[in-house]
Amino acid sequence: MERLPSTTRGKGEEDIRDVLLVALGAAFAGRCTAESLNGAGKTDLLLRIGDRNVLVGECKNWPGAKEFREENISQLLGYLTRYDRFAVIALFIRVARLEEIVSKAAKELAEHPLCVAAAVPDHDGRQYNFVMRSLSATPWDVEVALIPFAIS
Repeated sequence: MERLPSTTRGKGEEDIRDVLLVALGAAFAGRCTAESLNGAGKTDLLLRIGDRNVLVGECKNWPGAKEFREENISQLLGYLTRYDRFAVIALFIRVARLEEIVSKAAKELAEHPLCVAAAVPDHDGRQYNFVMRSLSATPWDVEVALIPFAIS
C-alpha cells in the first residue's frame, strides 16, 4: 500500500481494509475474513486456521490520541475471546508526521490500564508489540501488534 499509493488514494477505511484482506487471503488460502463476528462484535479481520483464531484485527484511520485510547483500543479488546492470543491494530496514517503519530499510538497502548508489557519496535521500526490482559473473571493475555501504514 505504501509503495503503490494509488491503491489507497481517496479510499475509506473499509476499502483499505479490503486491500489487506486480499493480501492475507492470498497468503492464507482464503482463510481470512472481514466483518466477522467474534467476541462482542464484528472484527475487521479474522484469520482462522482449523478451529482456532490465529489473528483478530482492527483497521483504523488515525483518529487522534484521545479517540484511539478511549474507543479504538477498547473496541479491539472487546472483539477478543478467551481463546484468542494474537491481535493487530492496522493503523492507517494519512499525514506527513508518521513517526510522531506512531509514537503517540504506541504510548497510548503502553499506558493503557490493561497493558502488562510493551516492547520496542521491530528492526524496521514498523511494528510495535504489546501484551494486554483481559478484564474477565479468568483473565488471559493477548499479544497485540501495532502496525502503521503510511497511506496517501
